[in-house]
Amino acid sequence: MASPASAFSGSASIVAHPEVATCKLGDGLALLDLEHSTYFSMNAVAAAIWERLREPATIAELEQLVAEMFETGDADVKADIVQLLTQLDDLHLIRISDA
Repeated sequence: MASPASAFSGSASIVAHPEVATCKLGDGLALLDLEHSTYFSMNAVAAAIWERLREPATIAELEQLVAEMFETGDADVKADIVQLLTQLDDLHLIRISDA
């Protein structure tokens, strides 16, 4: 079994699951998983990543998005994004495919 980080490396394409509805919630988002009737809230950074995932994106594209938002090249950016994506994957809120 691949480690969570390896699932998001290279040319893997990540996209939001189409059965998840969203609405603004302050600076973030509320997500409703229509398939499992569960909801989640996201802070502003996670919400920006989620919005980008409306179209397929790679981890590198998500890193660039966050780096531009916060004008940082922080080495922790990728680790934080992978952590978020791992949580979203565990909850079946995203789809991952190898390009």
